[in-house]
Amino acid sequence: MRKQIMLLPATLALFCAVLTPSVATGQSLDSVRVSRYLVMANDYLQRNQLDSVRWAAARARGLAEKTRQPLLRAWADQFIGSCHFYEGRYEKGIALQTEVWRVADSLGDALLRAHSQKMIGWMYTEMGKEREALQLFRASLPAFRANAARDIQRSIGITYFGLATAYFYLSHFDSALIYYDSAITARPQMDSREMALTLADRAAVKRDHLQNLPGALQDASQALT
Repeated sequence: MRKQIMLLPATLALFCAVLTPSVATGQSLDSVRVSRYLVMANDYLQRNQLDSVRWAAARARGLAEKTRQPLLRAWADQFIGSCHFYEGRYEKGIALQTEVWRVADSLGDALLRAHSQKMIGWMYTEMGKEREALQLFRASLPAFRANAARDIQRSIGITYFGLATAYFYLSHFDSALIYYDSAITARPQMDSREMALTLADRAAVKRDHLQNLPGALQDASQALT
């Protein structure tokens, strides 16, 4: 059975960045109300309380729809799509993230599009569609690099980790190692859980496939600190 990673979800700062244009148009109060529910969804997702994520995201979606804020509604759908991923409901998650992608394109939001591409990439990886996943991870990276300052999900590292994981499943261990290295050295850094998982996976590749026992031991030690 394939492992399932825990991706760092969005936080209040991300939504503050998204909301900046709304303040100038006098819609800040409604936007802040929506963002409050999105922040709640984020907090629940960090604690893996998926039912509560759905509740908060649904409230955010309903309010965003009522106040005609399609971008924030799409972010709410992005949270719901993440729930599908963690529950292994990949087909449903892909369908919802594809709709998020469509909305992101219609609104010209490259960061939201990249997030939907990244999540579809992870679902494809878990479904054994590694080559399709590689294409999506690569497609998302330019937007993550260009928007690194406002992407509090710090998606550059986790996207490199996605590339490494897909290559690992394809038994392309040299390529996997390159992207594990890129994930670990990416700036901004991944969170501590993601970093530990990446180090542990790189240790396994070094030990089992590249016969680099000293390097594997070093990575394993770092993963445990």
